[in-house]
Amino acid sequence: MLNQHITDYLQYYVDSKKNPDHAVMLNGPWGSGKTWFIKEFVKDFTPTYQEVMKFFHVSLYGTKSIEDIDGELFRQAHPFLSSRSMIIGKAVAKGFMKGFLKIDLDGDGKEDFKIEPNDLKGAVTADDLEEIKPVLIFDDLERCPIDIIELLGYINHFVEIQGYKVIILAHEDALKKRWEKAKDGKTSHRYEEIKEKLVGKTFTVEPNVSAAISSFVDDIEHEKSKVICKKNIEAIEIIFNESTYNNLRHIKRGIWDYSLFVNTISDNATIMANDDFLSDMLNLFLIYTIEARKGIMKTMHDITNPLIQVMMEKYRDEKPSEVSTALKKYSIVNAENALIRSEIWDFLLFSKNAVSISTVEESILSTFYFYNESTPAWKRLWRYYDLEDSEFRELKKIVEIQFSECDFECPQILLHVFGIFLQLNKENLIKLDKQELVSRANMNVDILLQRGLLYTKDVLSNEYLAFKLDRGWDGLGYHCVESELFINVWNYIKAQLLVGKQSFLEEKSKYLSVLMAKDPNAFLQLIVHTNYGENHFFDKPVLQYICPVEFARCFANLSNAGKMSIHSAISLRYEAFRVDALVEEAEWLENVRREIEKESIKYQNEVSSIHFATMNNYIDNSLRDLKEAKEKAASLTTPHT
Repeated sequence: MLNQHITDYLQYYVDSKKNPDHAVMLNGPWGSGKTWFIKEFVKDFTPTYQEVMKFFHVSLYGTKSIEDIDGELFRQAHPFLSSRSMIIGKAVAKGFMKGFLKIDLDGDGKEDFKIEPNDLKGAVTADDLEEIKPVLIFDDLERCPIDIIELLGYINHFVEIQGYKVIILAHEDALKKRWEKAKDGKTSHRYEEIKEKLVGKTFTVEPNVSAAISSFVDDIEHEKSKVICKKNIEAIEIIFNESTYNNLRHIKRGIWDYSLFVNTISDNATIMANDDFLSDMLNLFLIYTIEARKGIMKTMHDITNPLIQVMMEKYRDEKPSEVSTALKKYSIVNAENALIRSEIWDFLLFSKNAVSISTVEESILSTFYFYNESTPAWKRLWRYYDLEDSEFRELKKIVEIQFSECDFECPQILLHVFGIFLQLNKENLIKLDKQELVSRANMNVDILLQRGLLYTKDVLSNEYLAFKLDRGWDGLGYHCVESELFINVWNYIKAQLLVGKQSFLEEKSKYLSVLMAKDPNAFLQLIVHTNYGENHFFDKPVLQYICPVEFARCFANLSNAGKMSIHSAISLRYEAFRVDALVEEAEWLENVRREIEKESIKYQNEVSSIHFATMNNYIDNSLRDLKEAKEKAASLTTPHT
């Protein structure tokens, strides 16, 4: 049995009637299972010779003073006396510790304080002080902020002077580093010399993964979470091993957080009945928790979609990202497919921007685990490998008809279907010429453009991100993203998007022109980035499609209050941090400047003339910023010689 030799030695060490005159150190890196191991040992320990045995397990992590350690030992020795109902004062507690543990804190060799058992009659007996045989366990020694030289001297006093049995849990490499930092000017002794005096035996604890994981699962309180974890014990162990970090704390934390997540959605009977989904979510929870706590993942946006990764590697000669490499090592699940929305994971893992339970449930129910007859055919075909033959043939026929008749409502679905057909072609499950597939896909793109479905109002959302080509769509990644044919179609869509963008913005410019005359402040909110209102067009070069003459005349006809809103809009719109996206409007703005100048002649010696002058001043400043942005962009694209 793993670590059995350590268990055997500790059994002998703790149970011996003799004073061993040394401590035992259990060594291992953080998360290797030292704490779990010693707790299991204490739980299973059966004394042979000692009639009364008490273990005191003190975590030194964050403990700031020797006095704090004294107080914790006292609390464990006499929880009743240290409870809220029996607060006897810090000095008395400290004095009692001196009597119980016989500690000479000031080092003068004399007993500083003694409390007689009769003084606490009814709370503790004389036998309590005589018969108890304490075993002191000091955990996380290297993480204790107390001066390490002072701390080791304190522990040595228990071993050498008082004859207690002491077990130390530490990451010895980190402990040695602390000693080297602390010893300057305080001692000439090397760490090894001090250790030799204090520690008689050192063991390295090997992670007992199976036993530890089983223990973590047994501790789960939420019943459904426990059931799922028990079903996936082997998968959990595989994830632990494939992580290569050998940190059981990561697994324990992941299981804890997963249980909390399942408990949160436990009122949804549909989700609770789907063990496949809950099992895959467990695997992802553990993987993401491990990589997040290791510092590899800091946000779910760190996950690079395979399509983008292929593009970077092929065309930019870039290596896979650290996160992508980390996630690829796991075989139990495709960790690059996050199943639910990234903002939900960001909340679950990093506590970013709280999301509602209804949002979580909606995202879960949209995953393939909950598909039914009302689910679109292409979605069901996406998981073709799970379909029965007859269902596959039926769905394939439906989607083929949609593909040939260009019956799609957005480019994301088209890309999914195209990727599915490329994959089916690779699997010899469909007979279509690859170039014919590409031609049909491009034809679908053209039809979407003609119908005004390629570049739509959805792009006004800041989360749209080029209709999310870089992340798949609707909770599913695209098939065959590594294929050159897929990338070619993707590039064709991007090219047609520019055409669609122009038509779309031309149409929206008409609306903005009317709005400017009707409600200048609402116009401002739409074209400027603010903390209120819907700033849909703040980074869209839509103003270039408004006739400069009409814009200037509209400005002239506004009230002076309205003019203030418009010249404020121009001033704010072209601020430096967003001007790059609006370089296309430079020529339009120059034309507007000339037309504004013409209109201003009509208002000489009027209050309005102030607003015309202010408008021209803001336009001049904006043109300067646009020119600088244009020159900067040109310098970045011009090869250096």
